[in-house]
Amino acid sequence: MIADLVSPAADALPPLDIIAGASVDRSAIYRALLGEIADTIVAGPESFAQVETQRLGPLVLYECRLHDMSHERHAPSSNANGSVFLQLAVSGTLRVELPDRPIEIREGEIALFNTGRPLRMSADRIHLMTVRLTPAFIEAAAPWAGDPHGTVIDAARAGLLAAVMVALMRHAHAIPAAGAAGAVRAFGELLAIALQAPTAAFDGDAPGGKKLARARALVEAKLTVKHLSPTMIAAESGLSRSVLYELFKPLGGVSHYVQARRAARLHALLSNPGDARSIAELAFEAGFASDSHASRTFRDLFGVSPGRFRRDLFLVAGQA
Repeated sequence: MIADLVSPAADALPPLDIIAGASVDRSAIYRALLGEIADTIVAGPESFAQVETQRLGPLVLYECRLHDMSHERHAPSSNANGSVFLQLAVSGTLRVELPDRPIEIREGEIALFNTGRPLRMSADRIHLMTVRLTPAFIEAAAPWAGDPHGTVIDAARAGLLAAVMVALMRHAHAIPAAGAAGAVRAFGELLAIALQAPTAAFDGDAPGGKKLARARALVEAKLTVKHLSPTMIAAESGLSRSVLYELFKPLGGVSHYVQARRAARLHALLSNPGDARSIAELAFEAGFASDSHASRTFRDLFGVSPGRFRRDLFLVAGQA
């Protein structure tokens, strides 16, 4: 679960009596987060708001812990095309009312909202990771996505993107300026994969859907094969290489997809505090031919080296 990637102690909200007695202006904290995108902000008697921010190139990242807070935009604003919030529910449930339907974003799910469109959002004991994007960024990453407002990506499809959102929030400050563009590009590619997932290319009943599903299953089964190549994948999936390349184009290409899946497996192995094996051993188990290749790929995808990721994870666990 995504909640397992953060410290349980850090994720816990203060007791309600402490929240209610706090002198801080919670609505001011919430308004600082929202800026001019909310017409109305309501802070209830048990309200709590804690917001931390990071910036990585064009990405603005927020980690929010909110309780008994709500905001509303009554009508479209002149800023209707200004920003899109990509919101991950680390824990808790976020409730949103759109003009045409209600939405619930549960743990591990990611939702997208245009900041200038009408909605009402209620936060009760919710831990959110939010990335503020421009519509142009989404258009460049996923031109097929159309209007993303109100889109909810389920936890199964959102898993890798969610892990990267958490990692960037934790480690964006440590990414050198020279590496920021690569981290942003990797984020855009994962966003594209997550937004592509519900479409026909991933639909087993759609043309090409079963072929892609078969090829992806083969990749998962053979990640540890060191010389896993497009030629091997095509042959064992019963596809021509040209068809294989076309199917994987929305995922960044065949080779990119294989390396991303290996990096995701290494991320999962590193997240196990009970596994004391070296990074080189874990990289080999994830399918990489060398720990140096694993480190480069992991850094490109998660914005931090495997060693730094493991040290920071153990540090947080030790403080819990």
